Amino acid sequence: MAATGYYRYDPENYHGPLHFYAVYVSTRLFGRNLLALRLPAVVASLGCVVAGLLFAPYLGRSVALVGAFAIAISPAFVFYGRYSIHESWQVLFLMLSTLSVFMLTSKRENRRNGWPLLGLSMAGLAVTKETFIIHLGTGIIAAALLWAVGRLIPRLEWRFELDKAALEWRQIAQGLYLFTLFAGMLFSGFLVYPEGVLDFFRSFGFWFKTGFDNACGHGKPPWYWLELMACYEWVMLAGLCATLVCWFPGCAKLRWFSLSAAGVFLAYSLIPYKTPWCLISIVWPLPFILGTLALRLPFGLRAWGLRSCILAAIVGLWPCVRLNFFRHSDPQEPFVYVQTSPEISRFTGPLLALVSSDPRRYSLSGAVYLDGPYPLPWLLGDFHAIGYFEGGLRPASFNFDFVVAEQWRAREIEQAFEEDYYFIDFQLRDGRPPVRAWFRAAMFAGVFWEREPEIRANKETAE
Repeated sequence: MAATGYYRYDPENYHGPLHFYAVYVSTRLFGRNLLALRLPAVVASLGCVVAGLLFAPYLGRSVALVGAFAIAISPAFVFYGRYSIHESWQVLFLMLSTLSVFMLTSKRENRRNGWPLLGLSMAGLAVTKETFIIHLGTGIIAAALLWAVGRLIPRLEWRFELDKAALEWRQIAQGLYLFTLFAGMLFSGFLVYPEGVLDFFRSFGFWFKTGFDNACGHGKPPWYWLELMACYEWVMLAGLCATLVCWFPGCAKLRWFSLSAAGVFLAYSLIPYKTPWCLISIVWPLPFILGTLALRLPFGLRAWGLRSCILAAIVGLWPCVRLNFFRHSDPQEPFVYVQTSPEISRFTGPLLALVSSDPRRYSLSGAVYLDGPYPLPWLLGDFHAIGYFEGGLRPASFNFDFVVAEQWRAREIEQAFEEDYYFIDFQLRDGRPPVRAWFRAAMFAGVFWEREPEIRANKETAE
């Protein structure tokens, strides 16, 4: 993006351009560091808590507080809310799109503003992640089902439809305009790459193939989400149970909300491709539904029901604290999934120590001889002379200031060295072979001043 000025959307990536633009702006403002990398996702995650409070006019102040509080201390939301991934953005726009539906089906004066909000939030979903189609589809199916039942059995009062006063064509046009402008600009690279708009539609073919055909090594059983919720998300699990009984007589939008949430859970369960961070996109409505059920209890039990919801959320603080402060990198934790190991600092530490003393060292030569080197391309993005060799590619020689490769390549590489080198072993990610990094002694002697080079030059090779 720094070279071209825009993000070239790749339909095989299954992710929209929004998060990449946000990270680019953050790193330009604050530098290439962990805070700048995580900041956009953190902002979106905090936005989810604020968005939860905006449900107060439609679900009640107490329900909105319970829902926002449950999201704020949810183990999954706290853990993945600082991941530099798209999920927090998706949840934020899902909440705003649901809020717009509540506005359009209400009798409140601001109901017409639901169309611009719907346009913006749907555009936000489109430019975030292709899985938004699951939520859109289940929402439409739930609305159609309730409308059909209401038509067939009028006495049930199950019809779910927009308020007639909300059908203002000017406001509808504003929503369509905002959707087209927001989504079109980002997918087209601000009109530099128009093919990106067409690639958006092509992406669904790749997504369906990955989700159902091969799952790319991420295939899980249908009960996977239940296992995660039983391990971490007890309030959300109770909310899922509430969707089975919350048919809310006389309140069509709450019935739609509950049916949509149950439909999304079912859809994600049936799709073989599953990664744990998708959980937050599934469970966010559940504490609101649980809180609404508490308010539907007999009058004398309502306060007890809401207090029980809050107490359950507070009890859920223990897995949240344990995961996020003590076991955040433990591969035995189900949420710790294909995650970069903290051991990577053993490799980046000497590099950063060297360039902090002399910024000219950003011109160090390096070879990353790994299959699947991520996140090293991002971490080493400020270095100007690094080669990446994967997919069978091999450096012509190993005369670099540093080399990174799987440990099983050590014999091949060390025999080719023409100078002395230090080395450090580390784990890049769980499930990957151990990695070794070599540092040229002549360059890094000041960093490793307490030790002698472990690898001595191969004199035959040098000659």
